[in-house]
Amino acid sequence: MPITDEEIASSILNELSYALWRQHRLLEVLLFKLDVEQLLLASGRARWLEQATSEVEAVLDQIRAEELNRATQLRRFAAVFSLSEEPSMGDLISTCSPPWDDIFREHRAMLLTAVAAVEDAASMNRTLLHKGLADTQTFLRSIEGQRGPTGYSRSGATTSGGLRPAIFDSDA
Repeated sequence: MPITDEEIASSILNELSYALWRQHRLLEVLLFKLDVEQLLLASGRARWLEQATSEVEAVLDQIRAEELNRATQLRRFAAVFSLSEEPSMGDLISTCSPPWDDIFREHRAMLLTAVAAVEDAASMNRTLLHKGLADTQTFLRSIEGQRGPTGYSRSGATTSGGLRPAIFDSDA
């Protein structure tokens, strides 16, 4: 008995749904790794920061690989349904019949939520990194006897105060 177009389409949709689920799962793992990185940054515990960053990069590599798989499945879907080579999730949803349209609508909502959470966490980590860098630069200037910015004027320009006493253990 020959395989029908409906069976082929169902197989492709199953594989595509599974690929989207894996992407969502990887985004959740990435969010966890970014949260760990954020906790390390916020606590000033730089000892494990390199390890945390390499774990974030490893998850990003997995996401890139899964993205290639998803793109391949979408191209297969597009070929079967005579769509453009790179259909959007909207194209996919509008082409699918129930229950697939709802399934892919839910995938899209979950992915958008996960991506927004990852972007927020990454932004917070960048902010913490910049603050840590500025604090380190200020500290180094203070032990070298240089004046650094200590505040802001009414116009928003940085102001420099006098040298502040600092206790620094050179053996540390």
